[in-house]
Amino acid sequence: MVLKIKPGLKTVIGRVISNRMQKSVVVEYTWQTRHPLYKRIYKKRTKLYAHDEHNQCTIGDIVKLEPTRPLSKMKRWNVLEIVRKELDIDLSAIDIQANNGGPPTPQRA
Repeated sequence: MVLKIKPGLKTVIGRVISNRMQKSVVVEYTWQTRHPLYKRIYKKRTKLYAHDEHNQCTIGDIVKLEPTRPLSKMKRWNVLEIVRKELDIDLSAIDIQANNGGPPTPQRA
């Protein structure tokens, strides 16, 4: 797959925090900036609403976004690619019980 990025458009990389909507995802974009007076570096973050045409994104994925024309009231970004998929771990297959395999709990008389 060859990605054609339009010159002059800023692409951002963020983490998917919600995919409950159809063909839409919410991406958290974080960056660092310096305070103008105190010169301390601190983190800022914002939520971006992006269009996911094929519903491929899951929560925790790292995605690359490009700006686009307004698609709805809040969607202004388009998912270019999924940089890294989040690992899917099925916890229902693992039998987790209290003190399973651990030391026995003392019984009170």
